[in-house]
Amino acid sequence: MEEVTNIDEVTNVTNNEENDVIDGKQLISKDFLITKGQKKNKQNETNPLFDKMHNQLKEFCNHKIQLMMVMKAQELSLQFKSGKKYCHVNTTKDIGMSLRHDSSKENLDDVLTCIKGQFESGASRFQWAKTLENEFMEDYNYMYQDDNRKIKGCIERFIVRRRQEVFKSVLRRGDPTNKLGVTNNKDHVLHNIQNNDELRQKNEQIATLKKNLDNTMRSKVSMMR
Repeated sequence: MEEVTNIDEVTNVTNNEENDVIDGKQLISKDFLITKGQKKNKQNETNPLFDKMHNQLKEFCNHKIQLMMVMKAQELSLQFKSGKKYCHVNTTKDIGMSLRHDSSKENLDDVLTCIKGQFESGASRFQWAKTLENEFMEDYNYMYQDDNRKIKGCIERFIVRRRQEVFKSVLRRGDPTNKLGVTNNKDHVLHNIQNNDELRQKNEQIATLKKNLDNTMRSKVSMMR
């Protein structure tokens, strides 16, 4: 290992076989984990830093993203049924259970706001991911070699991808038979749930007509007696 210190002794640069370190921050390329094509960078898989950083980032994402979803659920007073009582949401699992027990359009809207809408709406779309990227790099001492802001970093790409994975996981828990059609497209989900609502309403109408018919038949039988 060779250490090089510049003349003004402000920036320390350490070189090793795999990565560079500047002022205690690990230098990485913007495609170190994930390429611009959103694929795992297999060229770096043999680098010990790859798995280390991947595990750090996954743990970080799970905590931050799930926290954001739960906080939004609590803001919307989302509830799920546990036994015979309703409870307030405290985990992403609870969010899924809320959808499983109440698949109405209103509740689906709230669930999608928690796990999708808050991350993708408004002018600041995906700004949350950039904010988390900066926080992760500060907490774990990483720095990009390329400071071109027009190029999205692999950490931000990983964070966005992880949010999509959590989104699908919550919907699968809330819709285990995939009757709603698990998708990242809100309009598609709403279309499916609206079709299910229409079918449910028709079934209820049929059940009501059948009940009325049964009552009518009983009344006629009683009169004949």
